[in-house]
Amino acid sequence: MKIIKKNGSIQEFDLNKICTSIIRAAEDIGIYVNQSDINILTHDIQNKLQTLHRKETSSYEIFGLTLQILIENGYKDIALSYLNGLIQI
Repeated sequence: MKIIKKNGSIQEFDLNKICTSIIRAAEDIGIYVNQSDINILTHDIQNKLQTLHRKETSSYEIFGLTLQILIENGYKDIALSYLNGLIQI
């Protein structure tokens, strides 16, 4: 799947980037997320993306989907940290 970035460029979808973002958001607030939890979260994200049946999507949609999955899986604090990472001024 291709991802349309904020600047309009197009990149291949990389699940590792989402993993890294989730881990960093957790570390920013002092929460440890084990590999099993990361695998569950990224599996959910990947499954939801596959249900879109598209060849491309936006980085904003990926971001929103990641927030949704974090919240649905009980990681509200990490979701807030993840969100704060986007809107830092």
